[in-house]
Amino acid sequence: MLRAQNFKMSSFSLFTLIGKTPKFTFNCQKCNTENSGRIMLEDIELGKNYFECKHCKEKNLLPIRKQYYGG
Repeated sequence: MLRAQNFKMSSFSLFTLIGKTPKFTFNCQKCNTENSGRIMLEDIELGKNYFECKHCKEKNLLPIRKQYYGG
């Protein structure tokens, strides 16, 4: 699994109230394509803190933990 590059995310969003991360952006380590999205906090708890690049389909590990959002 690759590591997301240039990762950016706000510290809070109303989406955290419904169990999702704030919107984040990053560049895929393999193809350098910019990606953005949100993932479920429950998935992070299960160890699925990655996002698939929309261009090359490689999984990029995101530097986020559920503890940041009170879980």
